[in-house]
Amino acid sequence: MKSLLLITIILAANLLYAQNLVPNDSFENFSFCPSGLNDFIKVENWYTPTTGTSDYYNSCNNGQVGVPYNNVGGFQYARTGYAYVGIYVLSYSSNLREYIQVKLFDSLKYNKKYRVSFFVNKHNSHRPAINKFGLYFSIDSFYITNNLVLTFNPQISYNDFITDTLNWTLIEGIYQAIGGERYITIGNFCDEANTDTIMTGGIYSSSSYYYIDDVYVGLDTTVNTTEHPLTKINIQVFPNPANEFIHVTANLSVDAIFELYDMLGRKILLQELSNFQTSISIKNLFFGLYYYKIIKDKAIIKSGKLLIVK
Repeated sequence: MKSLLLITIILAANLLYAQNLVPNDSFENFSFCPSGLNDFIKVENWYTPTTGTSDYYNSCNNGQVGVPYNNVGGFQYARTGYAYVGIYVLSYSSNLREYIQVKLFDSLKYNKKYRVSFFVNKHNSHRPAINKFGLYFSIDSFYITNNLVLTFNPQISYNDFITDTLNWTLIEGIYQAIGGERYITIGNFCDEANTDTIMTGGIYSSSSYYYIDDVYVGLDTTVNTTEHPLTKINIQVFPNPANEFIHVTANLSVDAIFELYDMLGRKILLQELSNFQTSISIKNLFFGLYYYKIIKDKAIIKSGKLLIVK
C-alpha cells in the first residue's frame, strides 16, 4: 500500500511540475528491476545513443546495481527518490565514453530561453576526476555504432573538476533555443587530449565514472528573482529521503529562509537559516514527496525535492 502511495505521489508531483520537459527526470520509473550492470534498458524513456553500456541503479536491487551500495565499492544515495544512472566519462586505454539520451515531452520553441540542470556525483572507486561534462540538444535522435567519444559541442557545459563523492554537484545553464530541439544527450563530449583530470581517492586509475540524477529542462520563467551562483554558496540538504530531521549546511553563513511545500503548492514549513548548519524537525509531517526552496534577499539560491519516509 505504501509503495502504491509513493508511486501516486511521484506521478502527481510530475503533473504539478509539468514545466519540466524531461520524462522520468530522476529515473524512478522502470520496466523491471535492474539485475546487474549494462542493464540500462530497464529504465523507462531513456536509452543509450551509442553502443556504450550505461548503467541503471535502483534500491530494488540488493547487489551490483543497488542504492546506496552498488558495484565494486560504490556507495551513493539518490539525490531524490531511489534511483540514478551511471556512465564512464573517460578511459585512458581508449576514447571509451558512455552517454544517456531522452526524448523531451515537447520540442523547444524558437528564441525561448530554457533553464537546464542535472546533478552528478563521482564514483568512490575511480580515481580520476574530470573537468568536462555536458548536455547536448538535438532536433533528432541518433545512434552511433561504437562506444567512442561523441565530438558534438554541448550547449550546456561544465568545466571545473568534479571531485565530490558524497554530495551531488549541480550542472546548470540557460539555453536559448533555435527551435525544434526534442532530444538531450548527457556525457563527456571531449576526447582525452581535451579532458583534464586530477587523481583522487579510489582503486581504479585508468577510468572515470560518474552517477547522474535529477535532469531538468524547462522554460526560464524567472521574473523578479534570480538565482545566486551556487558556486559561491554551497548548500546541502540531507538526508534525502528523511524521517525525523533534515539538516541544512552551507560553506558560509547564509542568513536565509528554508521553505517547504506540499504537492499542492501549499507552504507547510518555514525556518530561518542563520548558522553554518541548521537542523529542522519534520517529525509531524506526513510521508510523501515535498519541494523546498532556500531564499536569500528575495532570490532562490537552492531548490529541490525532499522525500519524507516513515
